[in-house]
Amino acid sequence: MANLNHWLHMHADQLDQSSALADTVLPALAGDQLLAIGVPQEHGGAGGDVRDAIDAIANVAEQSVTAAFVFWGQRCFIEFCCKARTARWQNAACQAAGGHAGGRQRFVERHEILVRHRAAANYGRTPG
Repeated sequence: MANLNHWLHMHADQLDQSSALADTVLPALAGDQLLAIGVPQEHGGAGGDVRDAIDAIANVAEQSVTAAFVFWGQRCFIEFCCKARTARWQNAACQAAGGHAGGRQRFVERHEILVRHRAAANYGRTPG
């Protein structure tokens, strides 16, 4: 976390006041393996549980509320994937813990498809 602490010290005000560094927050969190905290080792994480992740988010919040909010959002998605009963979502947790937003994007796309299919089934139509 030493690298992230230094980075946050240098950029916390800018993060909290503008979106210029928005694309750099998630990679910075992932670079120090913070997103892997609380993810079971069998899913590629660092181990521990959700309480460890909450402690890590609180530590980040002491320096930047913006970075902590990004951390919290990504960690919520990771927790959802870790609790999933399918390998697909558990793999998404591994990707998300590595700081890859692709897992979250695929989740949103699959959810939208599922909603369309359910709506079509309810009305006896084929999904479009």
